Amino acid sequence: MMKEALIILFLMVVFAPSSPAAESTVPSGDVASLQAKADKGNVAAQVSLADHYFTGKGVKEDPAEALRWYRKAADQGNAFAQFNLGSLYFLGQGVKQDYAEAVKWYRSAAEQGHPVAEFSLGRLYTAGQGVKKDDTEAAKWYYSAAMQGYPDAQFLLGDSYERGIGVKQNHSSGYLWTSLAAASGNKDYATARDEIAKELTADQIAAAQKLLKEWKPVTASPGKGSNQ
Repeated sequence: MMKEALIILFLMVVFAPSSPAAESTVPSGDVASLQAKADKGNVAAQVSLADHYFTGKGVKEDPAEALRWYRKAADQGNAFAQFNLGSLYFLGQGVKQDYAEAVKWYRSAAEQGHPVAEFSLGRLYTAGQGVKKDDTEAAKWYYSAAMQGYPDAQFLLGDSYERGIGVKQNHSSGYLWTSLAAASGNKDYATARDEIAKELTADQIAAAQKLLKEWKPVTASPGKGSNQ
């Protein structure tokens, strides 16, 4: 029963679509002013202007126009814009849905250490969407995002260890990563952690809890995606 519950929760997380998140790198300001700066190639203004068009803040909501400006910033190497561009392709917002393009842009952002892009790329490897299904590659990207403290990636990495998917099965590692995910306050992750704990000895739990107290997230490094 516990395995079935974990599988259901795993699928809910894997296939829940990612939506672009507004994260303007300059104050919202006047849209006309942003437009002028964006037209001159200012990356921060391009991202902010895209955010405005995506959310409908100060302008009519227009996903296609948001995509156009995210692409301009993405082409200049902005990881946040690359992630959002990938999400628009994944969702089919403002453009025809294209998982292969989503993979392309998620990878570009992930290779710069963007944790949500790493997680999203891992999900596509898990699902085999836009790329050949590869659980080992998925686990590597989950690990990169998990090491930066991203709870959803920590949960999926923990579940991977618990079930031996893409990594060698290890209940202690499953407990460790799921515990880190549960620390975010997610009750489902806490339930999964408690179920895994039933498979461990008291000494194993104590050892894992010691590691939990010592664990600290790392700063992103370009080109990550390696497992422990």
